[in-house]
Amino acid sequence: MEDNYIKILDSFKINDYIETKQIKKELKEADHIEATKIIKKYGIVQPYDYVRACGKSNFTDFALNKLEKRTEGDSKYIISKLVGDKVIYMYTNDLFEKVEEMKLLVSKGYFETIKSSTNKIKGYFKDENEITIGKKYTGEIKIILNEADINSIVMRKYYLFDKNHLAIQSQIGALGVYFGYKSKLAQNDKNKEIYGVNLNTVCIATMQDLDLSNLKSEKSFEKIDYVDVVWIGDNTGELTVAIEVEFKEDWLDAMVRLISVSLASSCASNVINIIVSEKEEDYISIRNIANMDMISLLPINLKLAHITTQKLIGILSMRDNRVESDLVRKKFFNELRYI
Repeated sequence: MEDNYIKILDSFKINDYIETKQIKKELKEADHIEATKIIKKYGIVQPYDYVRACGKSNFTDFALNKLEKRTEGDSKYIISKLVGDKVIYMYTNDLFEKVEEMKLLVSKGYFETIKSSTNKIKGYFKDENEITIGKKYTGEIKIILNEADINSIVMRKYYLFDKNHLAIQSQIGALGVYFGYKSKLAQNDKNKEIYGVNLNTVCIATMQDLDLSNLKSEKSFEKIDYVDVVWIGDNTGELTVAIEVEFKEDWLDAMVRLISVSLASSCASNVINIIVSEKEEDYISIRNIANMDMISLLPINLKLAHITTQKLIGILSMRDNRVESDLVRKKFFNELRYI
């Protein structure tokens, strides 16, 4: 259990991150046919998956000979389809069951009026997300498809990092342990699992580990308990680092939770409050809110800082490249942009 934080940190590979960015860029620029080639090229699909493209004709086919040989219980059917000028992606997890149904169609004489040396079964889109196969005398098979976006397609191979709140939150929690802190996660996230690791085995700190000497109310206690990540030093007087990962631009709510940590502490100057967001320009919005009277006139030495996910990725990349932990830690605190 002690090395679970390493498992989380090791799950971030800078080369994989760069490759996912490239895949997403190529998919955004591709037509429906090129998209299937890209998905295969990067090994996003498994050998037992079936990937097809469908143009404006609304017809597709299933090569039954191939499918019988390679389809397994968890095989996916993924299709890129041209709708107007846009490529959409759809999938089903029920390919194995549908292949069994296709074999039953063949046993009922599906190919008697079709010349097909490759046993290709034709299907057509009756509705945008429904493929119909078969004839009146053999019966029909309906395949209901779920729509997927580029992110979910790429997640077939990689755990996406950008704007994935739990992925970033877990990395920050593990990074704190790596730096020598005890980490605490938000009450609603502490028992979640990611990368095959239960986060409560990594972020083991609790509210009892925090300096709450000046806590005034149960409501403040609750606000603190829902801060995304808190790093807690082992010794009295060490820094406490409270961190909010914010992609919805609810800057005020994030700030209230962070400030609650400072207000409850016996020494607010030992608390650094950090907001992690996607864009560098978010700093301006955060600063404007921090300058409101209700915050700027608080009777504490409030330390509030901002860092972007791109800078955080740079820090994780240093660790991935086996830079010494003290240097990675120093880089993290140097990258903070104080309000």
